[in-house]
Amino acid sequence: MNKRLLIVLLLCSITFAPALRSCGKITYGFPAVALEAENPVAIEKTNPVNLLINILFILALFFLVKLLSLNNKFESLVQAGLPGIYCYQLLLYFSYLVLFWCIQISDKFLIMIYVLYPFCTGLLDLDKPLLGSFSGRSPFFGDKLDIVVRLNYLASLLLWFVAAIIITRIRKLSEEKRRTKLMTTDH
Repeated sequence: MNKRLLIVLLLCSITFAPALRSCGKITYGFPAVALEAENPVAIEKTNPVNLLINILFILALFFLVKLLSLNNKFESLVQAGLPGIYCYQLLLYFSYLVLFWCIQISDKFLIMIYVLYPFCTGLLDLDKPLLGSFSGRSPFFGDKLDIVVRLNYLASLLLWFVAAIIITRIRKLSEEKRRTKLMTTDH
């Protein structure tokens, strides 16, 4: 698949990132709630301003990364970290669908699976009353946990990005070590 198409798909998947609210409803969008739904196929509310904010945010991020990637060292970091973000986004959408349908079967699944859900609020302990109050009253969010969930999503993206960079570096170091070892044994 074309690299540009993969980047566009990644940006779209981030712009429409799904989340479960505490009431069981679904929201889509990062950084703001762009769509609200009862279930994955029944959109009940669209927030065009928030959708525009999400698109502008992602475009600004894209151009910032593009500008910074003029530096070869930064570009190699981005190239090493992108597979982590791709993997996280795939895991996010897959686990989101599994979690939603398991909740429909039984609420007991929620307790067992929510910990595994990569968009949960457990990564950062940000469940603060002031943050919840702002999130609940804000036109960009609407639920007291929406901002917390999105901040955890951002932290998860960064975690997967850094993990991919570390894995890539370890792999390169081990390959170099193996090549060096082969070269010394040949002489």
